[in-house]
Amino acid sequence: MPLGNLIENVQALVNSSQQLVNNLPDVRLSEDSCRSLRELLLRFYPNGVECKKHFFQVTTDRLLRIVCPNQYLLLTSIARDCATVLKKYFDFLDDSIRNEYASLVNDLQSEYRAKNFDDATEEILGEVDTWLINRNCTAYIEHCRECPEDRLSLCFFLAAFGVKNFRDGNGFRQKKDLFKAYILSIIPLQSESAGFLGYFAYNLTTQPELFDRLSAIVNQDNAEVVAASVRQIILYGAPGTGKSYKIGDTERGYGLKTVDKELKFRTTFHPDYDYAQFVGSYKPIESPNTPILNKDDLSRELRRFMAEERPNPVHKFASCYFKSLKRLSAEEKRELFDGAVIPESVQNTEVPKAISIAGFLDKRNNSSSITYSFVPQVFAKAYVKAWTEYLKAIDQDQNAIGGKVYLVIEEINRGNCAQIFGDVFQLLDRECGHSAYPIDIDSDFAKYIENELKNNTDVEDAWGKYKNKIQEWDSLAQREERADDDFCKIALPPNFNILATMNTSDQSLFPMDSAFKRRFDWEYVPIKCERDATCGTEWNADQFVISVGNSRYMWLDFLKAVNANVYKVTRSEDKQMGEFFIKHSVDYKEFRSKVLFYLWDSVYKDEEGNKDAETVFHFKLEGNQDKTLTFQTLFEGSEVDQKDRIAKIMSKLGVVDQNAPPQQGEQGANAAAAAPAPAEEPNPAQ
Repeated sequence: MPLGNLIENVQALVNSSQQLVNNLPDVRLSEDSCRSLRELLLRFYPNGVECKKHFFQVTTDRLLRIVCPNQYLLLTSIARDCATVLKKYFDFLDDSIRNEYASLVNDLQSEYRAKNFDDATEEILGEVDTWLINRNCTAYIEHCRECPEDRLSLCFFLAAFGVKNFRDGNGFRQKKDLFKAYILSIIPLQSESAGFLGYFAYNLTTQPELFDRLSAIVNQDNAEVVAASVRQIILYGAPGTGKSYKIGDTERGYGLKTVDKELKFRTTFHPDYDYAQFVGSYKPIESPNTPILNKDDLSRELRRFMAEERPNPVHKFASCYFKSLKRLSAEEKRELFDGAVIPESVQNTEVPKAISIAGFLDKRNNSSSITYSFVPQVFAKAYVKAWTEYLKAIDQDQNAIGGKVYLVIEEINRGNCAQIFGDVFQLLDRECGHSAYPIDIDSDFAKYIENELKNNTDVEDAWGKYKNKIQEWDSLAQREERADDDFCKIALPPNFNILATMNTSDQSLFPMDSAFKRRFDWEYVPIKCERDATCGTEWNADQFVISVGNSRYMWLDFLKAVNANVYKVTRSEDKQMGEFFIKHSVDYKEFRSKVLFYLWDSVYKDEEGNKDAETVFHFKLEGNQDKTLTFQTLFEGSEVDQKDRIAKIMSKLGVVDQNAPPQQGEQGANAAAAAPAPAEEPNPAQ
């Protein structure tokens, strides 16, 4: 079997698993579940197991007693998918090199004993493949002959681990230890019980059916465990801190880059945004009298026309479905007519004539009509997709939540949230992952949902199952049975996630009421001015340079200094800038037009007379003591004058020119950079 993208799959699973580790709920077990868990654990720890409501204890072969919170059960369950994929690699390694594994470990140990393993990674990658072939590892060679793209899969597997994970204090790790090391890289815990967790996850991969039993035990009493994976979060912070980037980032964020595009829905709020644009509305639409068909449907219709033995069937078919035919490529048309054994001469001459005449008559007679229909917008589309994925999942397992669907809202506070969400606001209250209080909606929206689910071919009777689930949840909320015909209702399923971003500098546009805020988790995205804080991201802000004439200033040096001054002037962090306010190195013109304009407009414009503000603006210009620096004066005079004024701002902030000549008695610019900065008042954002 080809390994394909297993490496990428492992990394994607690691990233998504790490996101779930951060906010785990308490896991409580009933007496029945405790008995079931004890029975399961005794298979691996026969020396003794004790299970309680909030924790369990196992006795190891060395008679060590390890106490673990029941949350560890959830952590092990979270690692399930990653562990399963990881095992495929180990199976491949076993099948490919069999008894040569120990020799490989020993050779690598002796070869790289004295080397830095991080530095030697590339060298190892180049030699492992050669090592295996030279030792005539038949299974590996045969596999690579059948699947040549996998030839370096083992090498990449070593790289995905990080070579340092293959070595402990006494030498190279063996297979079981390697697995534990990788699982614990997903779930970073520091204790003897962490080792237990790694071995437990390894043992469960050898008996996959026990994973299902473990999940069933946890989920039976802890519906909130499902809710733990539901994301309803607003990421907030200063402009440029990378809030949108974090949503997509697979290493430090929520990993939406790796999520299937069909499961992601994105919108941006603005002052004119409303409920109709967010959810959907009843609108007039142009409806053609003849439906638009795809290629397969056209093929069926063509066969029907030909079977009826009417005169000129091809001409009539092309005239009737000319709009659908115009949407096909030339290759698709040829395949369509060849399939019905239509002569090439008819395809090339008669069919285009029929299409052309039909189009002329259609335009002349205006055969389309105006109808009214519900036109879904981003929320409605995401809602139906989430329910489709959820219903598919619970068809297989009632405890499953299905493929996660994400609704991403950029700049959520730039729109009037109360107006935009409308009655949907009530759905944001979650219970066990789903909406605690299903709501009634207008019949147009309900009809749209009904049509979409009834036409769904992935789930049998999707509409009926949807209604039953809504009634079940509604009964839980209302403590009464709902009428069977009450189906103008909606509720968010537990796989429907909402991620939003908010700039604190814009928070006065449309203030959010406390009821709306309460229904979201809030995650602050801080400003990071440290040189290594942005390494490994798409934009390495620590490398950005501001060029002003012959002078070069490091962006993060400027950012740290100016943010401290902004805090002194405003006594607030809201107007500070994040490290990604710019996304590349800039010259003085771009720096002036983007960064200095923002500072002038948002912070310093109205601060004339404020002594702290005179560090950046409003200080007296050299040679003209009657004039102070404003944004306008940055454009006055010669180009040299303009650059000198920006350089003066840098100097007053204490930002070091990286091209400054060496100073007498110092080591030049580097020594100046190392000197302590002028004392500033503490800034909580730093």
